[in-house]
Amino acid sequence: MRAHKDLTSNEFAQLLGALVHGESATEKMMAGLLLDYATLTQRKFKPQFFEDWLSQLVGWAEIDTLCTNQYTRTEIPAQWPAWAPLLTKFSKSTHIGKRRASLVLLCAPVRYTQDADMAEMAFNNIRRLSGERDVLITKAISWLLRSMIKLYRREVSTFVKENESLLPPIAVRETRTKLLTGIKGKRKSG
Repeated sequence: MRAHKDLTSNEFAQLLGALVHGESATEKMMAGLLLDYATLTQRKFKPQFFEDWLSQLVGWAEIDTLCTNQYTRTEIPAQWPAWAPLLTKFSKSTHIGKRRASLVLLCAPVRYTQDADMAEMAFNNIRRLSGERDVLITKAISWLLRSMIKLYRREVSTFVKENESLLPPIAVRETRTKLLTGIKGKRKSG
């Protein structure tokens, strides 16, 4: 990326799209990795590109590599009016990867940015998807709740208490463990 700092945001988005449409998982994941090295200007592409890109991805590794990086940490809060309707749309999609993305895309923003609208979106998407039992969703719910603890500890604790019977058991267990110990689960000694 050092040699290509002159790429515009649209040119950079086209490059990411070409990678995401590639044949191998390596190409697809490279798009997410490049997002960490993009300049602030290159990151200013329209979030709507994710609609197409997520349609090309399968499995947690491809989805999470695209959805958890410096881009999501900075650009989702910066472009919130464009992201909010997309995240709701993704949470209602028939494509499981987009439903997972509606949760995972929020992990970094809610960990580093205190914003009531983002927190509300996170809780709404969790509620909407809490009945699913596919591990792609249950683990993403857990991850998002745990990511929120740093800035929304009280709200997460209340949410888990009030929704315990609806949430995936793994999300309840891992979130409560993190609330109590500060870590996801028991660490093995030895």
